[in-house]
Amino acid sequence: MPLTPFVDGWDFAETLGEGAYGEVKLAINRKTKQPVAVKVIDGNKPHVAAAKSDIRKEAYILTLLSEVKRDFYLPIVRSYGHREDGNVQFIFLEFMSGGELFDRIEPGEGMPESRAQRYFCQLLHGVEYIHHRGITHRDLKPENLLLDANDNLKITDFGLATLFMNDGAERMMGRSCGTPPYIAPEVLRGRPYHARPSDLWSCGIVLVAMLSGEVPWDEPSTVCAEYLAWCDKKTTGPPWSRISIEPLGLLRKMLKPSADKRPKMSKLKEVKWVAQGPQWSSFMRAPSAAFPVSGSPPAKRKPVYAAAADSLVSASQPLPMSRDKDDPAEGEDQDDGSISNFFLSQPLYPDQMVCSQVMATQECSNPLQQLVRRLTRFWMSCNAEEAVERLSEALKKQHGPMFSQHGNDLTVSVQDRRRKGLIYKVRIIDSAESAEQRVLIDFRLSKGDGIEFKMFYQKIRDKCKQFIVSLPLP
Repeated sequence: MPLTPFVDGWDFAETLGEGAYGEVKLAINRKTKQPVAVKVIDGNKPHVAAAKSDIRKEAYILTLLSEVKRDFYLPIVRSYGHREDGNVQFIFLEFMSGGELFDRIEPGEGMPESRAQRYFCQLLHGVEYIHHRGITHRDLKPENLLLDANDNLKITDFGLATLFMNDGAERMMGRSCGTPPYIAPEVLRGRPYHARPSDLWSCGIVLVAMLSGEVPWDEPSTVCAEYLAWCDKKTTGPPWSRISIEPLGLLRKMLKPSADKRPKMSKLKEVKWVAQGPQWSSFMRAPSAAFPVSGSPPAKRKPVYAAAADSLVSASQPLPMSRDKDDPAEGEDQDDGSISNFFLSQPLYPDQMVCSQVMATQECSNPLQQLVRRLTRFWMSCNAEEAVERLSEALKKQHGPMFSQHGNDLTVSVQDRRRKGLIYKVRIIDSAESAEQRVLIDFRLSKGDGIEFKMFYQKIRDKCKQFIVSLPLP
């Protein structure tokens, strides 16, 4: 895995993800081998420059949510700081070596119920913490849920997040944004809606995906037959037939078309299937007093951006749906705070690139060991040149000429079953330490639905099975 110099003492390794505004890269400290994820946002690009206020808001929200002592478990991907270099912005984030949640979901199957139960309980705790800080995420989906080295789930990508509480007063949301299969029906209607129920609806759809290996509908609207069938209580076919009685009962409560009839977080935690799952203390590294997730609200602070900065054009990573139309509700409860009051930890020197919060890891001389954990990898018994040739042939059979090559990297741009754009990358990594000739084939989602991506991966893997060797994956 080649390393590229970033700043003094730090190198960029692999690209962890891509989105509407930039890339997330893995940076490694040359001396300590500390890993950190760096979100690189190039303000020289016109569409990025137009969303400058949204990007600053995301950095501020990450800082607000990360205001917890480093020794305590945090249910979100922690922010270590933010700096600018000309028109390029860098947001330094906790490196999540466990990879993406969608990678653990088998298309058409899901995952074992006990594992889904564990992740779901952690997701609820994370959302409870975010809501307690007066923030709504608005784009919860498996692609925005990551896993750490201990297999704990954490929430990431706050590109569509915003404050819904200001000095104890709740403001209604009015913006239609998010990813269609995961958004709540009220978000589509174009009328003011409450933030909390819509986030919890998305959590319910994530649970369906984990338990069944698919999302239940393209969008929760009256033009979608699958959604109308759910409203009519028709649950005999997939995905509902793959879900056992207890979690299905929970989903019937969470996915009620009317937001007013859905249970609040406090009631959800009392549901038997949730209450019997792992509780907060079972995956924390410290007592639950690390931060309050219920009770009194957080200390008042003056917002550093105006509510009106929640424009109609910002996007999540990867690019979600966002409807461009006037939204008077989103501009209510505006604050007079100026963006000029916006401050984050900005290191003065390159060797202070990240805060002292970054946790040291064991020194690792083999760069393959710094790869994010993924199940979308396999070994091939050949050299890199032969691997490119064989993969190119498999991709042509699957997609036709819908891919490009740059060295040992292949980029595939296709449409999924919903006719939505999907981009994934295939990287061929030479195993120089091996006496036998073999290469690691690494598939990574760049944009689109994670479950659809895994279906494409499985088809390409099957086309290459005669060349695949059985070896442990890094």
